[in-house]
Amino acid sequence: MRLKAKVSLGVDIGSREIRIIETTKNGICSKWAIETIPEGLLENDRIISEELLAKFIRRIMDLNRIKANRCSLCLPAHHIITRVISLPKMDAEILWENILFDIKDYLTKGLDDYIIDYRIMDVSDLNGVEVWNIMVVAILKEIAFPYIQMLKKAGLKPIYLDVPSNCLHKLLKMFSTHEKQLILDNGNLCLINIENYYSSIIILHNGNYFVDKTISFAFDTNLGQLIGEIVGVFRYFQNQVPEDNHLNNIILFGPKATSGNFIKDLSQEVGVDVSLYSEWISSVNLVAGGLKRNDLMVLGNAIGSTIRRL
Repeated sequence: MRLKAKVSLGVDIGSREIRIIETTKNGICSKWAIETIPEGLLENDRIISEELLAKFIRRIMDLNRIKANRCSLCLPAHHIITRVISLPKMDAEILWENILFDIKDYLTKGLDDYIIDYRIMDVSDLNGVEVWNIMVVAILKEIAFPYIQMLKKAGLKPIYLDVPSNCLHKLLKMFSTHEKQLILDNGNLCLINIENYYSSIIILHNGNYFVDKTISFAFDTNLGQLIGEIVGVFRYFQNQVPEDNHLNNIILFGPKATSGNFIKDLSQEVGVDVSLYSEWISSVNLVAGGLKRNDLMVLGNAIGSTIRRL
């Protein structure tokens, strides 16, 4: 499956910040903006005022001379329900019925209240039967639609929505060095995106999605507590996969990934090499220049959202 920069503008709206990245036709990041969102515009990542947030976005785009309007949007992780399921090969209509049957037990409201989508991640052979491993995502329409309307009011044209786990994986796949690509395709990896109020933990087993968990926490939470939560996810993975369950690497994203001694403490706790995603990519192929490492860490979701799997 090929990856390609599909739109030239990626938007990531977090609990405290908005991150916008503009790319060239070749996918090189040329302009960007990272701004704190004024109080009263969002509450628990739900939009309070579409008009005021739209004006804020328009203003920071104008200040940073960001002119593109076709955009992708990375939605907040803790509002997204993600399931990975395995099904035998079947017709598209029957596949969709099976996906809805599987996901409905994890939804707090009816199926019609959600936007539901899926992606066939890989195909395997089980005793001569072709088996599809499928990622299914669902988000409430009442959360997603105000974001779409707000972007339109800001003069933008939303082309598609994306989710953090997909954005971060695409980012690594497109810009990692050849040596790292081999690990991404075949290794056991953990991707951790540490935002201001939540952390997304994704585990890849033999290069395939296995766990996708979001942990919410207070802004001033001790990162030692977060390490304890991460260890709990690791133990779940190891219990579910009794063989070949050693993690090769942990890769960090997000604004709090470089806080204090977090990298050192996490590595010592789990006995696995921990690195920033900026150390995995060939930045010369990603950034036109002038983007600092800390800003690059924050912009991961926005950059990854501009990439599509073809």
